[in-house]
Amino acid sequence: MFFSSLLFALAITWVTAVADAVVESARTAATQIVLFGRVLYTPVDSRQGVWIVCALSASASLVVVTAAASARGRRLKRRVAEELGRIEQSKMREIGDAALAQLLPNRIAELQTSVDTLTTQRDQVLAELREARTRQNQKADALNAVVRVPEGSEAPTVVLAEADEPSRTA
Repeated sequence: MFFSSLLFALAITWVTAVADAVVESARTAATQIVLFGRVLYTPVDSRQGVWIVCALSASASLVVVTAAASARGRRLKRRVAEELGRIEQSKMREIGDAALAQLLPNRIAELQTSVDTLTTQRDQVLAELREARTRQNQKADALNAVVRVPEGSEAPTVVLAEADEPSRTA
C-alpha cells in the first residue's frame, strides 16, 4: 500500500513537471526546452525540440501506466493470496474430514472390542456374585439345620430345627 502510494506520488510529480515542460516548450515553438520558467536546453533546430517534447510526454505516460500496473498487480497478488488461503483451508478441512472418515470405522471396532471385554467382565462378576449368594444361602440353610437339645430333657435327643423357627444352640 505504501509503495503504491509512493509510486503514484512520484508519477504525479513527474507528470506535472513534464506537462509544464511541454506547455512552456510549445510556447517557444520547441526552440527551447523550458521547465518552470527556466530554459533547460536549447536544441539545434525545432525538430530536435519536438522529439524531446514527445519523449518527455511518452515518459510521463509510461510512468502513469507503470504506477497503475503496479497498484493493480499488488491488488491482484493480494486477491490471489486470499484465494489460495481459502483453498488451503478448504483442502485442510477436506483432509481432516477424510481422516475422520477413516478413523471412525477403526474407532468403532475398538469401541466394540471394549464393549465386548466389559460385557465379559460384567458376566464374570455377575457369575461370582451368584456363586457368593448361593454359598451364603447354603450357609444360612446349614445354620437353620443346626442340632439343638430341648430344655428340661435329660436324655440326649437330637432335634433338627424347622425352617420357620429361629435356630438356637445350647
